[in-house]
Amino acid sequence: MWSVATVEPWWELYSAEHRDDSEVERIQGHVNVAKQCAQTCFQLQKFHDTVVKSSVYVELAHLPVRLSLGTAQRVQDGLRASYEGFVKRLAEAAGIPTLPPRSVANLADTYTHATWRLVASSGSTSELDERARIVSMLRSRAQDLALNAVRRIVVQLDHHRALINAVRNELLDLERLKPSVSSAERPTPAIRRWVANFVSKGGLRNVHRLVSCAKSLGSDFPNAFLSALLCLQRSQRDPKSADGKRLTDGGFEFLVRNLMPQLSDATTSLAKLGDTCERMARNASTNVTLKIAMGSTVHISLLDELPPASLEGGVRALQAPAHLGAFGPDGRGRVYVQNAVQQPSQIRLLCTEEASSAWQLRALADITASGALSIRNVAGSYAHWVIKYEYAKHEGAMRRLFEEELIPLGAPPPEIVEAPTEAEG
Repeated sequence: MWSVATVEPWWELYSAEHRDDSEVERIQGHVNVAKQCAQTCFQLQKFHDTVVKSSVYVELAHLPVRLSLGTAQRVQDGLRASYEGFVKRLAEAAGIPTLPPRSVANLADTYTHATWRLVASSGSTSELDERARIVSMLRSRAQDLALNAVRRIVVQLDHHRALINAVRNELLDLERLKPSVSSAERPTPAIRRWVANFVSKGGLRNVHRLVSCAKSLGSDFPNAFLSALLCLQRSQRDPKSADGKRLTDGGFEFLVRNLMPQLSDATTSLAKLGDTCERMARNASTNVTLKIAMGSTVHISLLDELPPASLEGGVRALQAPAHLGAFGPDGRGRVYVQNAVQQPSQIRLLCTEEASSAWQLRALADITASGALSIRNVAGSYAHWVIKYEYAKHEGAMRRLFEEELIPLGAPPPEIVEAPTEAEG
């Protein structure tokens, strides 16, 4: 570390010899600043050696010096980037869309400001108070988003149910023609009329819309049958039909021989899906809201435990914010996130942007409330970087003062000396 002990004797001689010089007061200021910079470097080095090297976490509020404005700004920018990355990794671990960029930035600002208040308060602000404030805000916003999500889910469920019923009613009309059809005979005029009416009334558009929702409607959806019906209309359309409402003879034969035997199963599946959508829409205001706003499949362990067997499906360990590097009060905590896409939950059926956002806010609230996410501390490695940056600023200022102001006047340069060892016992 730096020592400027030799500058004091020099200054006493210099000031005595130049007591009438008008520059003495200005040079005195340079000497005082250089000594202060050397003292700050000494304090930072000592804090690093005695606290940072042996600690998992470090409270920046315990730094022996007040950070300069430049360092403080860099620390805040680093905290903000760290929290932003953490929020994004939470969504990635759950397999859901991340929050909108503005929401991610606002959350990062909330955590950053809370951390910085604890750094700047020197103990006057409680971490428990900051934690409670953040958790309350997150849960309140999650509840609001959940209510909005439920409104959208109900609208979406009603839309799906209307499409399902419309397509099912058309297929039931076709099924009623089934007894009059022999697989060895040509299609009857009634079936030809059904195809023409099906196209003219927008039946194909409804089927196409319904097939596009297949992934969200579950495994009971008769996707193969309806997709085949669409392909049949596209590939076997009679070119002689100007209005596109007729099939070729081969198309009609495929419809009669291959698709009509599957009609009963298809209409039964659609009936069940319609009932499911109606039931979910009826219960959405209670069950779905509760699941979205109050449940976040996140398992938090403060003792390095494996996730419980009850968390089925894809479970991923969540990486802590970069400036912390670990979870829990002693760095042994673990946070596991269950992949939301693999959850056997009704929410997955209709996952809107509000629903995924509410889930993420609730998960953040749970992690914060558990104490796994420290708001006051930074990792020892992060504190090392902060001290190194601040040390370099004071060291650079001291060396510039000597090189540009004091050494030209005859002052001895600063010396690097070994750090004093503390007496044992």
